[in-house]
Amino acid sequence: MFSFVSFRSRETMHEMAGVLSGMGKYEEASQMYEEVVGLRRKVLGEDDGDTLETEHEIGCLLAEQQKYQEALSVFEGVYSRRKEALGPQEEDTLESVRPSG
Repeated sequence: MFSFVSFRSRETMHEMAGVLSGMGKYEEASQMYEEVVGLRRKVLGEDDGDTLETEHEIGCLLAEQQKYQEALSVFEGVYSRRKEALGPQEEDTLESVRPSG
């Protein structure tokens, strides 16, 4: 039961961070994404799809703030790990090189 609640909590936090970002509350969104990615790394692992998705969203958040060099670094890391884990033509891998916005 605990892991289910934890999973739902992480999902909700991830979605809340996206809403905060959309509202222009970048610092709050960043803090929440960092908390989520930390939890996901600990529970799911560095290369888990959910962990990488949150890292991708951190890159998008940085790009929204015109922190392009930092965003690029995040996207390159996510792309590299997705490419190795999933292959170069998998949809999530390709998402890493075309940021959402």
